[in-house]
Amino acid sequence: MGKNQARRLVVNELAHAKTFGSPPSFRAIRHWQDAQPTQFTPAEEKVIANALARAAGASDRDLVKYFAGLISFIHTPGAAQQIERV
Repeated sequence: MGKNQARRLVVNELAHAKTFGSPPSFRAIRHWQDAQPTQFTPAEEKVIANALARAAGASDRDLVKYFAGLISFIHTPGAAQQIERV
């Protein structure tokens, strides 16, 4: 899957998840990607490796849905505090 197709899938999934009032545009996602550092932290590498391991044999859409779920979780008010209490 190419980057553009992946971005379109992300826009679709975020629209269905209703994470934002209105989903980010294709251009916004590209802008966010361009603004990211080229090196990942060890924690980011672990998240990516876990996602790829979970998606082994799954469709590209399933991988995108996994990351869309993470985005939704991160943008849920109070989610981090709830995890810290567990």
